[in-house]
Amino acid sequence: MGKKFYNSESLFQFENPFTNINVTSENKQLSFSERNSTVKPIQILYYTQLFMNRAQPTWVSNERCTNVEPQSCLIHSNREFFNESDAVVFEPRFANMRLSTIPRREDQIFIFSVNESPQRFRRPDKSGRFFEAIGINESFLERPRTHFISAMIGNCQSTPSGRTKLVKAFERQNYLSLFGGCSAVKERKNACAKRDERCVQELFEDSYFYLALENSVCMDYVTEKYWNRTTYHSIPILWSREAAKNHGIPEKSVIYVDDFETIDTLLDHLKYLRDNAKAYAEYFQWR
Repeated sequence: MGKKFYNSESLFQFENPFTNINVTSENKQLSFSERNSTVKPIQILYYTQLFMNRAQPTWVSNERCTNVEPQSCLIHSNREFFNESDAVVFEPRFANMRLSTIPRREDQIFIFSVNESPQRFRRPDKSGRFFEAIGINESFLERPRTHFISAMIGNCQSTPSGRTKLVKAFERQNYLSLFGGCSAVKERKNACAKRDERCVQELFEDSYFYLALENSVCMDYVTEKYWNRTTYHSIPILWSREAAKNHGIPEKSVIYVDDFETIDTLLDHLKYLRDNAKAYAEYFQWR
């Protein structure tokens, strides 16, 4: 065993660690003690006090590693094997340590992972390029949505941008769920109270796409309907790529109407994304 970075007894205690952990490799059950005599499994360490009394987090299955070379892995939370771990996952709520003080091997991957909202955990200390990866809960990509495209619109008059025409074209083909003052459906007209952004978020996240279209199309202007909702789990639709090009919007994070020659080709692309989870997920990789 290599040099220890820590006094493991001061960090945590385990009684016979890994006694009951098995991993699958070449159809043979391998115990942790056998790992150096056969195929060495990938080790993933959860560096968190949340699992202090467990050698292996109960919610993690080693079956998830069967497609990873060398077709075996160990997922555990025993810091005694910190130096031997290939990847270390940190949940700042439970790490109980200044992350920037932790040494590591050059080939170790450090991952930031949290399942809570930003309001529920303290930001990690400033540590430069500490993490190589960020664990994001992407379960929202797998759940079905009620609506194809949603919009929240209160100005029902004809607009210079042509938004009203586009909305009506979508509605005629039953692809748009319109909410707000312009909706002809009473329940949708009053779906959210004024300035209730949480309600709007819930509506839009129950949709694959949402319209973030302003009354006018102006160069170097992007509506707050986009900026206020960049964290929504839905893909925004904006008017013009050219108008937005100087605003630092990630390349594959929105749909631009003017990328398509007709409404039908736009709808065909949206339907393709809706029906192809992998392609749809690519619009969230920038996060």
